[in-house]
Amino acid sequence: MRPTEKVNEPRRARGVAIIAALFLGVSISLSACAEPRSGSDPTAGSAEAQNSDERFWQTFRISGDEVEPYVPLGSMAQTADATVLARFGKVGKIRTLTAEGNDTVHYVSVDLAVTRELAGKGGLPSVVPLEFMVIPGRGQSIDDVAGEMSAALPKEEMVLFLRAKKGAGEAGLYRVVNSRGLWASTSRETLDTPLAEEPVKDEAQYKSDLAKVSTIPELANLVDNLR
Repeated sequence: MRPTEKVNEPRRARGVAIIAALFLGVSISLSACAEPRSGSDPTAGSAEAQNSDERFWQTFRISGDEVEPYVPLGSMAQTADATVLARFGKVGKIRTLTAEGNDTVHYVSVDLAVTRELAGKGGLPSVVPLEFMVIPGRGQSIDDVAGEMSAALPKEEMVLFLRAKKGAGEAGLYRVVNSRGLWASTSRETLDTPLAEEPVKDEAQYKSDLAKVSTIPELANLVDNLR
């Protein structure tokens, strides 16, 4: 079992959990990947194998209002605390905030192995812990989710726009700026923001930049020239 930090403050923890969720500005559901699918489609096995990355990203797909609105790539590069070309490494620590009534908020960190720092203040370590807020599906524990994450981590490079977390006990931790803050090549799109519900090609403010690039390395070069 992976190390889990629990915070139990009867009068304050509920506020802490709510503030943490609002800070991220997201509502995340694991139901798409955690609950079994019904039906007996004979092609389901091959389709699921082809779309394993889609199931992984559905685990963290963000819906609802976000604190940081979508902005063009140049604006993200200028305002993010760090922008990197990186790969997922390993699943790290789990943080669990427990409030009154046993309401909980879970954060799972994934180590980012930084290939190249594209924009920001510089001086990032070679490995950066990126946190995702997760809500286990029915019948799942947070350790189940972490195990599934570990088994299905995408291996390809990504471009990430990062925000340093500043809450209590969050020194050194990062999150993506919003659901357009992580760019990867997926089964959905060659250039995709898989944390968002809709493909990035549907966003008018990114069309001019996307017309210039077709791969993640090309996107990284474009972003590097925006700083």
